[in-house]
Amino acid sequence: KKYRGHLFNWYDTRTLQPLAPWFVSSVDSGNLMASLWTLQQGCRERLRKPLLDFSLFEGFVDCVRVVEDCGLFSREQLGPYGWEAATDRWLESLINVPSTAFDHARKIAPGSEDHAHIQWFAEQAISRIEVIRQTVNSFVPWCAPEFETLKNEPALRMVPVDRISLELLPEFIDQLEDELAQVAQSLSSEQQLLCERLRTKLPEARRNVSRLIKDLRIIGTEAGRLSDEMDFAFLLNPRRKLMSVGFDAGSRQLHPACYDLLGTESRTAVFVGVAKGDIPQESWFLLGRAHTLDQGRPVMLSWTGTLFEYLMPSLWMRSYPRTLLERSRVAAVRSQQAYAASKGVPWGISESAHAQLDEAGNYQYHAFGLPHLAQRKPEIKSLVIAPYSTFLALVTDPSAAVRNLRKMSEMGWVGEYGFYEACDYGATRQHFWQHSYELVRCWMAHHQGMSLLALGNFLKGNVVQQWFHSDPRVQATELLLQEKPVAHVRRRDLSRKVAAA
Repeated sequence: KKYRGHLFNWYDTRTLQPLAPWFVSSVDSGNLMASLWTLQQGCRERLRKPLLDFSLFEGFVDCVRVVEDCGLFSREQLGPYGWEAATDRWLESLINVPSTAFDHARKIAPGSEDHAHIQWFAEQAISRIEVIRQTVNSFVPWCAPEFETLKNEPALRMVPVDRISLELLPEFIDQLEDELAQVAQSLSSEQQLLCERLRTKLPEARRNVSRLIKDLRIIGTEAGRLSDEMDFAFLLNPRRKLMSVGFDAGSRQLHPACYDLLGTESRTAVFVGVAKGDIPQESWFLLGRAHTLDQGRPVMLSWTGTLFEYLMPSLWMRSYPRTLLERSRVAAVRSQQAYAASKGVPWGISESAHAQLDEAGNYQYHAFGLPHLAQRKPEIKSLVIAPYSTFLALVTDPSAAVRNLRKMSEMGWVGEYGFYEACDYGATRQHFWQHSYELVRCWMAHHQGMSLLALGNFLKGNVVQQWFHSDPRVQATELLLQEKPVAHVRRRDLSRKVAAA
């Protein structure tokens, strides 16, 4: 059940019925809209990409490198399987690696310090090989080792699979099927048997490929439909021309409070509302741009001074050099680093769960931030570090972010499902290395998801941002993100310039 295309904030997970109050959150709907546009464009781009590409080889090498660094494996052991030619024939090299290649690493004595770590990476390496083999057999069987000799036949145009886009694979399979029938008679009896065997596999491969293409198109179409149904116009406060915090569908009342700061996560909702044409562009320029100076760096104020507010929109929206948003994003990270250094703790303060429990034993949740960057001063005076906020900072300060994550890992802040939600140092003190802390041993899906998106952007050239900005509505609106921090330009004048552009 939805309201004007919007999901409500709370549902019973067993019945899927909305729970009172039936509240539509503007900021959450904005994040959902950005995600749906991203998903839609990602599906479309995936169709234009090869089914298998070189990144699979790179991922396998990462697993190999970890095991090798532990002294239990050498890449020379992979030599007999064509490893030295991997860059040119990487797929064949991967398929030919036997499952026994990592036996020694997998048999490391249980209970040793590195046992679980090495076992995991060795198992991952073997698992990746097996999944790639299954994919080859199901979708591109001509790449299997048994048909290796057919690749040398000039009459068969066996194009490497990483040079064919997914959407063109059905056409290629049809073409290959015809070529196999035409050239079979001119080949040796052994080659003819190979041709016939491959031909029997191609119809099923074509069905699998066509089903995958269809699924991607359905997902993209559904994402587009869901986003088109979301109406943001009724969420606009007509008097203030700002987006309301949300709408109570039960009482049909618009929440009186509005999002009125640019330096918060709510700018995503305002941006997509403008891009969709549901709210006027003026709403963007009415967002507050109040600044403060921190160690000589100008930075926009946010509601609570959290890294979440400054960095989460960058999961989707690009930051342009020397712009207002970019300057504040970098300054916020620098401020967090300096503040944490003064306390002797890892950096990364954001909204998160903390060590306080309710009567049912659930961790409580609060927006922790830097007091001097916040318009709303903190109600709870406690220093809580949330690892997910460091993931959000990966594209802002990669080296420092990786160092910070390593430090957290060395301090034992990692559990079965990754970094714990937070580390609570308790009431604010001057120096924390002399005091104990309590790990918040839970994982929030929201924060895990943001961490994964941030990692995707960091490792794959801001791929999530690229998908989001591939939407024509975003392209027509992205000039809003390029606002320069020029103090003497009035917002009204800037609004006119953007409109003219």
